[in-house]
Amino acid sequence: SFYAQAKIDYIHPTNNRDENKLKSNYTSVELSLSNYKGAFTTKFSGWIGKRAFDVDNGGFIVNNLTSTQKAGTKISESYKINKKSNVKVEYSYTKFNGDTSGTAHSNTCLASYNYNF
Repeated sequence: SFYAQAKIDYIHPTNNRDENKLKSNYTSVELSLSNYKGAFTTKFSGWIGKRAFDVDNGGFIVNNLTSTQKAGTKISESYKINKKSNVKVEYSYTKFNGDTSGTAHSNTCLASYNYNF
């Protein structure tokens, strides 16, 4: 089975904009697609726009950046071992637009074992 999701993030900072060099607003659009087949789950997502703040991974990761994020992609594959545990491999790429340094890129690889109790 497949599951698709579209998300729009809009952030309008109201305080400390001058001190933190924030713009008047940040908007991004994200599309994600998940495929569930037996014990395997494949997820792909991509976004484009501007982000300085970002809540990711179901709220486990909060980014508060001085550089503006411009775009990103993520792909992951997980395997459900049993009712309580699974293994997962994930790769993510983010493109940044630094204030003085130009463009930067982030590549992150993650391998995890999850156990629910």
